[in-house]
Amino acid sequence: MLVAAPAWAQDAQTDTAPQATGNEVPSDGDIIVTARKRSETSIAVPVVITAVGGAELERRGVNSLDGLARLVPALIIGDASGSLQGGNVAIRGIGGADNNPLGDQAVSFNIDGVQIARSTVRRMSEMDIAQVEVLKGPQALFFGKNSPGGIISVRSADPTDSFAAKLSTGYEFNANEWRTDGFVSGPITDSLGVRFAASTSQMDGWLTRLVPDGSPYAPRHKTGPHTSDYAGRLTLLYDDGGPFNARLKLSYHHVQGDGNYSGQQFIDCPLGAPQPLSAAIVNDCKADGRTTTGDSGPTFAAVLPQFGDGRGRNKQNQMLGSLEMNYDVLENVTLTSVTGYYDTFFNNVSNFTTTYAPSRVSAVYFRLDIREFNQELRLTSDFDGPVNFTFGGFYQNSKAEDEIRAYLFPVGTVTGTSLLFKQRGETYSAFGQLRWQIVPTVEFAAGGRYSSETKKLPYVALGQPLVQVNPAVNEAKFDDFSPEATLSWRPNSRFTLFGAYKRGFLSGGFNTSSTTFGPEIVYQPETVKGFEVGAKALVLDDRLRTNLSLYRYKISDLQVSTAVNTLIQLRNATSSTVKGAEFDFNYRTPLEGFNINGAVAYTHARYGAYFATCWGGQPQPACQVRLNPSTGVSGLSQDLSGAQLVRAPDWSGNLGFSYDTPVGGLKLGVTGNMTFTSGFFTDAANKPGGRQDAYQLFDATLRIGDPDDRWELALIGKNLTNKYYYTRSLDNPLSGAGTGGPAANAITSDTASIVARPREIMLRATIRFGQ
Repeated sequence: MLVAAPAWAQDAQTDTAPQATGNEVPSDGDIIVTARKRSETSIAVPVVITAVGGAELERRGVNSLDGLARLVPALIIGDASGSLQGGNVAIRGIGGADNNPLGDQAVSFNIDGVQIARSTVRRMSEMDIAQVEVLKGPQALFFGKNSPGGIISVRSADPTDSFAAKLSTGYEFNANEWRTDGFVSGPITDSLGVRFAASTSQMDGWLTRLVPDGSPYAPRHKTGPHTSDYAGRLTLLYDDGGPFNARLKLSYHHVQGDGNYSGQQFIDCPLGAPQPLSAAIVNDCKADGRTTTGDSGPTFAAVLPQFGDGRGRNKQNQMLGSLEMNYDVLENVTLTSVTGYYDTFFNNVSNFTTTYAPSRVSAVYFRLDIREFNQELRLTSDFDGPVNFTFGGFYQNSKAEDEIRAYLFPVGTVTGTSLLFKQRGETYSAFGQLRWQIVPTVEFAAGGRYSSETKKLPYVALGQPLVQVNPAVNEAKFDDFSPEATLSWRPNSRFTLFGAYKRGFLSGGFNTSSTTFGPEIVYQPETVKGFEVGAKALVLDDRLRTNLSLYRYKISDLQVSTAVNTLIQLRNATSSTVKGAEFDFNYRTPLEGFNINGAVAYTHARYGAYFATCWGGQPQPACQVRLNPSTGVSGLSQDLSGAQLVRAPDWSGNLGFSYDTPVGGLKLGVTGNMTFTSGFFTDAANKPGGRQDAYQLFDATLRIGDPDDRWELALIGKNLTNKYYYTRSLDNPLSGAGTGGPAANAITSDTASIVARPREIMLRATIRFGQ
């Protein structure tokens, strides 16, 4: 809803050529967005959207998409302990279950036109950004499946029309992190431009590892997360001023570290200390900057050679390519082709028990390999008459492999989970929208998308050693039609009032985290449908921009983690309701260079009738054997009907300012921002020990540099009050007892999480050449 304010748009750097979608600035200081796959001003587009330019992200020291949550209310995004998905992301409480490695997420990323429903890809887009757009609510019409919660759309910067270059290096003191990024850009010929961007980071980490040096499970590094990553992107832009232009982007990203679980820590211990109680184990049971997670040690290599010496480690390589071609088939009709390819390979060795106690140390090996090919064609008109259209088609082919091998206890090793899934997918869809200018100030737009998706399991193996098995169902087909209709009124260029009906869906699939292979291995798509209304205004001589929206959506066949015969699976549970209101403003004050912005969001996201999995050690009567109507199977469950959805805080918002002024022949800049979030649950069972309390975050930057931006020194502070918070938690394995039994015999399990990064203080130097 908060659209990048005039100051955010006007201050955009000229690192990007005029052809770069999202960096063009019209005369009224608005920002161009592509929420409907066509260029429109943010105030005119009838979509609830937040758009932030790359210059504003740099000004505020936001160097990752996770930092967007500081600017976008109702957005939760962050790392997730043990998740092969690479993290969790939710908008307005709609985020999808995250315990299925091959499952899709309800908030997709669209990076340079390529749609990807996995949060791992966000690391591909954290350098040389031209613009980020966060679209809230279902977006199936233009973005297809896996967008019922919204879309995070990222445009990287394009080649410039003359030589330009930048080099920026920063050092963050608390995590001992060096981060360097930059680009070189310019024309090769009058019609062909090139841009190369790169980044690298080396970090020792902000966590202190408490495992004693004498322990056989002591990690190699005393701090963490210890990571090393580098990335690069090549862009070629062809435009000779004729009817055809093309843009090619090729990106690569590599990261390695100490393992997925290496940064996991206890956040709640009901017995006052980690289980089993032992004076030999360091007691640290709160969210802080310390962890007791050790390595798994060398003994597990006897059952699986991939464990090697047992040192925690993870590695991920990602490649992303996009080719966009535009051809004006008629003077006012453009044919666009977007071809995308995404390839990610990830493996991990970790101890997943958040301890170094020999009786509890365990080991897990993850491997995930995904390849996706996308092709979209669309035809868009821009007639002077009252009727215009967009029609298109989409095709996707995917291949994925997921291997999970988990073993308990270094002595007397027991197989916990050992499985391998190979999945193939194919999707076809067709979409279209007609836009009718009923009168010059009123537009009615209506359209829809039909999607047909097939997923197959050509190979499934289970056990130690792996043995191929035959599931009851190895092919599933899902069809969906998602309509959308919008009525908008624009009495002038500075006010828009709109109302919309929207429908979106999240793909179905296979339970690849399950060891049961009956018909329940398939879960169905989740659908979201409802209404929203919004108003956007630019007043006070264009100094004050305000946005207001109200919405109500119903979720059917909600995909949740639930208990089936003591196993946790991804199932379709119930209908739920999400409703709320959002308001934001940005005020360019009479004091030159001083701007104030703020936003607030209220989200009421509640389950309908829902029997959820119990948390470890949850006793009767809350946890008991029930017949689950969504599965038709009896199992231990709790009734969460009417409870708050996971990662769905009722209130969130921010308040900030920025001030730029000349001082002694230099330019001084100051920014400040406060983010607040009310309490929310961080696991699917709504476990009290995993509930994140309300918190506030404070960020500030101080910059001084050349008036022409040729150089700059910046001091960047994030989370200045050193708040420890988390967005996903889980029961610590091998803790807790008596689940579903009498309260007198129950012991609640410990809760573990990866805690978000605490205070950051970075000193950054930037130098620019050319433009």
